[in-house]
Amino acid sequence: MKRLKEKLKRTPFLVVDVSNGTLALVERNKAASIISERPAGTYMMDLLRGAENFQSLNGSEDRLFSVGDLAVIGGQQLATINDWLRGGYIQCSVRPSAGSGRGRERKASFEDAFVCGTIGALRRAGVALSALAGLKELLQDQVSHAKASRK
Repeated sequence: MKRLKEKLKRTPFLVVDVSNGTLALVERNKAASIISERPAGTYMMDLLRGAENFQSLNGSEDRLFSVGDLAVIGGQQLATINDWLRGGYIQCSVRPSAGSGRGRERKASFEDAFVCGTIGALRRAGVALSALAGLKELLQDQVSHAKASRK
């Protein structure tokens, strides 16, 4: 989460344009101009503030999250979270599913849980799930770039 927050300091706002299905992280100045235009079908979220709030509510970055935890964080039914996992919208990167049936419980990282909470908030605001298809990758790219810039 620390790496994600470092990267989000430069481009803290997520902009979702439902009309063309694009997702982008933008700087504060660009976000202000988008807000002033108020285009229909555009949603905006301050991900840096969201990440800070998420961390203050959920504690240590080392904490692991179960699928049940993801349901609570995303504000969705367990079946919906399982659909999101199968569809690749979210992931359990620490301990993925080992196949069908019972077995080891899947575990998600702090970043995985944050993505789930972000998708849940946008879904509750009325954004279609299909418009959020690239969110996981967009945020993972932010973490990867932050890691590379530290080397």
